[in-house]
Amino acid sequence: SGAANGAEASASKSGRTPARASGATKEGTSRRKSGAQLDGDAEVDEFDLKPRRLEQCFGENPLLLSISIDSFLERYSADGAAAVLELATSLMNASGLPDASLTIADADVDDEEEVLEALITNNTCERLVDEAQERMIFVEPYPLADKKTGKRHLKDLTALWRQLIDKTQHEVLFDGVLFPWVIEWMCAMSQSRHRGVRHTGTEAGMALMVRMTELAVELATQATAKQRQASKPGK
Repeated sequence: SGAANGAEASASKSGRTPARASGATKEGTSRRKSGAQLDGDAEVDEFDLKPRRLEQCFGENPLLLSISIDSFLERYSADGAAAVLELATSLMNASGLPDASLTIADADVDDEEEVLEALITNNTCERLVDEAQERMIFVEPYPLADKKTGKRHLKDLTALWRQLIDKTQHEVLFDGVLFPWVIEWMCAMSQSRHRGVRHTGTEAGMALMVRMTELAVELATQATAKQRQASKPGK
């Protein structure tokens, strides 16, 4: 509503985080209050946790991120293009643009590959930035620059990509759709004139590439070990 947007604009100007930017909804938290603690002292039953959007897991119990990634991958299996756009949206939201959104409806084509070609672009990224600035709905300071929570945000952003790669390393990682398009979007973000988008896209890209490099080394080491095992006499 106009009143809600006005309130968020006022909050943005004053340096406060808009309510919708925090992702602090009740859905997705444990039914037991202690389960939402971050210090690890309380036991958390994963059956008490409900999946959220990926960026809404930041600052929450680490188990919630794992469960939410599993849910995301189920959606990816059902509709790859929609899931890629959802992940692109999560990155923009995590950059400090809480209302940014990308869906298949934003494209004038139907084919999955054509949808992604039409929307995963620098122009689309800048359009989302322009819309956020016109509506005055953005977070200041942006999450990575927040002195109180920025380090935790970066830790969670890194954990997202490490877990996503680990969970997809046997199949999806090599399907030629999810990660190539996500990397394309990160490149677009890293060139944005909006500092928060640029910073977040760069950090996400670095986290993804670091884990991919580590995984490549791990797989190469395993392959070498198997070759040596197979070459032993009597094998």
